[in-house]
Amino acid sequence: MRHLLSTSTTAPKDTVVKIALLLPAYPSRRILRKGRALTKSLLQTQSLAGETVEVVVGLVPLTDVYWKEESARFTALGERVSVRRLHWERIPFSNAKRMFFAYPRPSTGPGIDSVILPRDFGENFLDCSFWFNIADLRAGAVYGVRPMANFLLEPTPRQVPEAFPHASADPYWALQTEAFRSFRMTGLVVTEGESDAAEWASYAGIRRDDVMAVGELYTPAASISTSPHHASRLLWRVEPDPIYDFERAAAGLQRYLNEGGSMSPVLLSELPEEGFRKGSNIPLVAGASFSVREMLHRLPYRHYCDENDIARALATSAYVWDSAVFAMAKALSRDALFAGLPLLSAEVPGWEASEGATFLRYRSDNAHAIADALHELERFQPHAPALHEDTLADVTVRIGFVLDRLWEMSDA
Repeated sequence: MRHLLSTSTTAPKDTVVKIALLLPAYPSRRILRKGRALTKSLLQTQSLAGETVEVVVGLVPLTDVYWKEESARFTALGERVSVRRLHWERIPFSNAKRMFFAYPRPSTGPGIDSVILPRDFGENFLDCSFWFNIADLRAGAVYGVRPMANFLLEPTPRQVPEAFPHASADPYWALQTEAFRSFRMTGLVVTEGESDAAEWASYAGIRRDDVMAVGELYTPAASISTSPHHASRLLWRVEPDPIYDFERAAAGLQRYLNEGGSMSPVLLSELPEEGFRKGSNIPLVAGASFSVREMLHRLPYRHYCDENDIARALATSAYVWDSAVFAMAKALSRDALFAGLPLLSAEVPGWEASEGATFLRYRSDNAHAIADALHELERFQPHAPALHEDTLADVTVRIGFVLDRLWEMSDA
């Protein structure tokens, strides 16, 4: 049995371990950023393993511009990173079993009608030793031809049910059920936090021993420095989505401004600016009160695509507000701490700031509490960065444990 984190001589020092990182068809900016953080951790495991790790990223080319920009962000991480054009193909489960009879892996079981396969119009990622699948419940079950770890990095419908379909007949529910069944068969699910691991084990019916927590997948935004010319600017990271508690957060901000709050809020979002302006067809924006829509229309806006955009936004801000109600969506909170900026955050179980940080939390159950917390934030000033690099190193070690587990699965 080969253990990646041991000093076993069964693995030659010049061995190349090729790992496929399979991204969803429509990944959010947050997921793309976590994918880059995961890639960096995988590359760093070579010093633990005595082997060379190569990462092959599967990225769906939504447009030519998107493909060029996002693939460049991945390949910039190192020469041992390559990016392939990924196409997810759905086929009947019975067809997949016939196609891959030479790879008798228990990737699926009873109750699964169809599966999706990663295609790259070449090797189809079969030249990779392991698959790291960033799971998308909307896509259903992935047929794991190679030993596969399913990374569950999106919020669960159990915690934010408004973010998922309500109709019982919606195809989403059948696909989610098939995904859960495949997780139980593949034998390895990976989350960020321990609370996430317990949540998924309960919700998806996965054995707790088969769920590994690796810590927050995070890479600091580069070259963060604050400017004294924007002493009152409040950077509000938000999307018109229940994950960011958009309705209550917007109402709380409106109350704060009506009460004479001195900070000047700026929207930071991966959504195009039109999504927050008059005439938006985003349900949570279009359905907001007239006064809230007017406020959103007047607020300055900054769009972001990657860590560099976030760094530029932080460099001109004095305060940061992250209204996400999910630990998995807290990357900007880490950025604020790394920059030494006072941070206001919704109270999220399982998410803690580093010691010494200016970090205020509020209960997101009403707009009054949010307005009061914003007034409280005004009292603080930027401070020394409060992010411990040891935390990032710990994630790399835990990613190594995931690889070690995959080696065990391949030897079984």
